[in-house]
Amino acid sequence: MRKILLFSLFLILFSCEGFDRKMKIKASYDLVVPNIKKAISGVVTEKYSYRTNHPPNYLIINEVDTIYASNQNFVRKVNLGDSIVKKQDDNIIRVYNKNKLVIETWHMLIPQYLREDSSFPEEWKNKWLEATFDPTNKNLNIDSILQIRRID
Repeated sequence: MRKILLFSLFLILFSCEGFDRKMKIKASYDLVVPNIKKAISGVVTEKYSYRTNHPPNYLIINEVDTIYASNQNFVRKVNLGDSIVKKQDDNIIRVYNKNKLVIETWHMLIPQYLREDSSFPEEWKNKWLEATFDPTNKNLNIDSILQIRRID
């Protein structure tokens, strides 16, 4: 009886772990893939955060569209009045000031587990590899991935 109980407990724990992984993949997919698919073009009219006493992590362009930026350094360096351009199905976002390219960086970071999942678009499997990170890496230096190429 004890062996059956232990085996049942093991199955429950194993099933929960698989379910948790599927939910994590779905949540990442729902954030990353639509943001890469979407084209963005407009002028920054506002920067804000939903949380008080936190630096802004959202940009509003054309006074109507909201951009969630996974890179707070990017949001800090963008100025009101700058133009933002991101092509559809591209993960590179560019900032222009007076028609001059001043910033170029990754729009979204891609977790390794999402890139390896069958739901991740096949045509993107080998693109933007430098924007990929392993969230299980305890020594992860996210700033090294989020290097902003300042073009001045």
